[in-house]
Amino acid sequence: MPGVSRQHILGRVRDALQRGKAAGPDRVDHNSARIVADGDFVRRFTAMASDAGMQIHQAADASQAARLVADLVQQAGAHRVLIEPGPFVARDSIAEALTGGDIELVDEPSNDEVLFSADVGITGVHAAIAETGSLMLRAGPQAPRMISLTPPVHVALLACGQIVGDLLDWASSHAPGKQPAGTYEILITGPSKTADIELNLVTGVHGPGEVHVVIVRD
Repeated sequence: MPGVSRQHILGRVRDALQRGKAAGPDRVDHNSARIVADGDFVRRFTAMASDAGMQIHQAADASQAARLVADLVQQAGAHRVLIEPGPFVARDSIAEALTGGDIELVDEPSNDEVLFSADVGITGVHAAIAETGSLMLRAGPQAPRMISLTPPVHVALLACGQIVGDLLDWASSHAPGKQPAGTYEILITGPSKTADIELNLVTGVHGPGEVHVVIVRD
């Protein structure tokens, strides 16, 4: 530019950079993007999970949850049932309800033959997302991910207090250092589906064709 010296241009650039440092990063208000109100988590999760193809069941306590799970196992005609070895809501009551009959209850699958011949997989969840009706499972030594993937029927146990509004709520409460980390997290939104072949939607090809969620209120 005629009449403008190099020093003048560089001075303006330095001033602009200095102002940028002083201003700092813009703060983003995520609350305006949230659509799930506090106190509405159970109703919203139930509606969205049902729309995604999950079957939702309500239990007042661990005993009722165990009876519901036993009925689901019976309806599936199951002979071999996998159950997550780590603790989760109503686990002890469920294991007791399924022990002593014709059901083979396996908590530590020894090989692929056991995994892929199971009829039902029972797990807890790490959290549930009300906005999308998704289950979040945290895989690790006490929560093998194949228990929720290989059987044709997956039954997940969920306490009301594990439901959060959205992924932002989950991320803020599970930031590094706040919770022990697992190997990785898995998001499940409905039964397994694919439309890879001629765009025909098929359920249960890459995972369970049925996903049942038992919400335990107590």
